[in-house]
Order: sequence, then structure tokens, then C-alpha cells
Amino acid sequence: MTPWPDMKVGRVARLISGVGFPHQYQGKTSGAHPFLKVSDLASAVSGYHLVTAQNWVDQADLASLGARLAPKGAIVFPKVGAAMLKNPRRLLDLPAAMDNNLMAIVPNSGEPRFWLYALSTIDLGEISAGGALPYVNEGQIRDLHIPFPSVEQQRHIADFLDAETARIDDLAFRQSDQSQLLADRDVSNLSEVYQNLTQEYGSIRLRHILLRIEQGWSPQCDDRQVSGQEWGVVKAGCVNGGIFDPTQHKALPDQVSPRKEYALKEGDLLMSRASGSTELIGSVGIVPRLEHNLLLCDKVYRLSLDSRLGQAEFVARMLRSHMVREHIKMGISGGEGMANNLPIAVVKDCVLPKAPLNVQTSTARKLDRDFSRTARVRNALQRSIKLLAERRQALITAAVTGQFDVSTASGRNVAEGVSV
Repeated sequence: MTPWPDMKVGRVARLISGVGFPHQYQGKTSGAHPFLKVSDLASAVSGYHLVTAQNWVDQADLASLGARLAPKGAIVFPKVGAAMLKNPRRLLDLPAAMDNNLMAIVPNSGEPRFWLYALSTIDLGEISAGGALPYVNEGQIRDLHIPFPSVEQQRHIADFLDAETARIDDLAFRQSDQSQLLADRDVSNLSEVYQNLTQEYGSIRLRHILLRIEQGWSPQCDDRQVSGQEWGVVKAGCVNGGIFDPTQHKALPDQVSPRKEYALKEGDLLMSRASGSTELIGSVGIVPRLEHNLLLCDKVYRLSLDSRLGQAEFVARMLRSHMVREHIKMGISGGEGMANNLPIAVVKDCVLPKAPLNVQTSTARKLDRDFSRTARVRNALQRSIKLLAERRQALITAAVTGQFDVSTASGRNVAEGVSV
């Protein structure tokens, strides 16, 4: 319950929807006006101001496209797809056109910053049409209700939230930066170990310690996880992040017989073969003890090592080293998108330290201990960042709905007691 009038968006604002943006109009880095795409919303300054874009158009382009300009002070957001479900909102600092994945709310009255904060309390996923491609239409947006205090109150609330969210964002940024520094330190330490072992023992190509490299099988599967004794097929991203994730799979339909030669076993060394991101191709992970029957998919390699020459945990660590990662990136075939692929020859040509087995074992154990300590700290930082995001949203909701008087709020501890 809010102490202020509840206003329907369609009564106090107009809407502008974007238009199609054919490829031949894209790529200009200067022009009369920016032409926004969903990816541009990530480049907002100071949390929510949108001041630039990757594509620009001139007046003739606007006329040809039939595009309308959203004015400065409009609030832009995705109206379709996964991006919409993340609920980003951006405040335009200059007039801009938009593609047909975006929509703009143009307030007829009130403080645009308050509008942005008020709209950020609404989850479009809750009102969107479901299905494979969720979306909202102009009618649904017009029917949204937001609290609508006086313009003076709106400005006070926006000023307060600008200051408080900036403080929270700064703390979250510092913690995120600290987490990245820890990750960078791990990469540096791993590279140092790789170089020291190579200098002491020499190097060897992966092909000389491989018994076999194979990719699996990817039949049409049900988009759900398995239960009981069912069989599932792992997804391409099952080793993203360097750890095997058994939840990344789909269930094999009952009428399809599993090809058990591709069954995963504890200790299997897996490597991502294909992905839309070059950063993820070549990710490696080791299969732990499994609770369900899982099969190797055709976008993941299984590397079978000669146990006399290579220890799986050690090889996995060395395959994550900077030197090997650069070799893999240089060897990826295909352009951007799902065509990216890692050829077997590139995998076999990865160069590793030729350390004896006892050194491989001790090195892997030490690296695991070091990385586990870092992971615990980074996990704690990520939990803190998540709590800050929740507190930020709770603070915005409380302020725009009048749960406290921003003119008398103490600021630093104002979110205490606010429901998250």
C-alpha cells in the first residue's frame, strides 16, 4: 500500500516501439542519432544513463526505416526474449532510435529518474506471454500501474536513490574487482607453475600421452533433467568454468536406446569442442561420481590418457594455463557464433610440461588446495554482491512506494528492516 496515487502508465506517458534494423543500415559509427540495440543497454553510464550506441543513423536512414526517435528522458527496455526477463531499464540522455526488440516509455509529466526507478520495481516476466520467446506488447505496458507522488516528491526520491544506489554500486564494484583480482592471481600462479615445470622437465605434446580422443552423440532430447535410471545427454556447457556440472544435461526420450559406449565414468577428462563463445571452447573438467546415467554429447571431447604418462587432474590444470588457452584460441575454426569449433589436431598439439607422474600428482594436489582457498573467498564475495543487489532493489521499492520518508532517512542504514 502506497500513500500516493496509483497511476496507470498509459494515462501519463506515451510509448514508442522500435523498428526493424536491416544489416545494410548497421555499422555506422557516426551520424545524426544513435540507433539502439539490446546490447547497447549494457553500456549505460552511472548505473542507468544511456549516452551512446554501437550504431548511428542519419535523417535519411530514419525516414527509410520509418523509425521514430525516443526523446531525452525516455526509459528504454527490451520487450522480447531472454534480455527482457533480466529487466534492464535505461534512461536516455539524448534522442535515439531503437530496433524492434526495444520499447521506450516517454513520460508526459514527472521526473524521468523517478519513472526509471519506479519501472525497475516491475518484473516484465510476470506479465509476459510465455513460450519459447517471451514478450510484452504496448497494451500490457500501458496497463501497468506505478505510484505517482508529486513532482517535487519524485525529485527528492530520485536524488536520494541516485546517492544511495551509487554507494551500493560502488561497494559491489569493489567486491567484484577484488574477486577478479583473485581469479587473475590464480591464472598467474598457474602460468608460473607451468613455466617452472617446463623449464625443469621439458615439454610434451598432448598427442603423445593420449590413448584416444572422441566426441559423443547428440540425439533429440527432452528439455528436462533425468530421474531414476533414465539416461541423459550432457550439454556443450557441462564443463564451462573448469568444473563438470552434472545438471547440464537433457533427458534421453524413453523410446531412444542409449549408446552406452558414450556413458560417462568417474574420472573422465572432458573438453568443450564447440560453443558460441571462443572463451568457453576448450574448457575442461573431470567427471566426479555420478548419481545418474549420462552420455557424452557431440560438442564435448573425452580425452583418454595413458596413465603411465599423464595424470588427469594435472593435465586438466595445465590445459587451463594461459599458454595452452592461447594456443586453443588461435586454433579455433569458424567465425563468431555457433560455427566456432575446436579441431582434434589443435587439441593434440597442446604443449604440456613433461613432468614425471609423482610430480604431476603433487602439483595437482597443491594447485587444488590453492584454488579451493581462492574459490571459497570468491564465493563469499559473490554472495555479498548478490545481497547488495537485493538490498539495492529493496531500497528502490521502499523509496518509490513511500515506505519511508527520504527527507528524514539516515542514508547509510536506511535499507535495514526493508523486506528483501
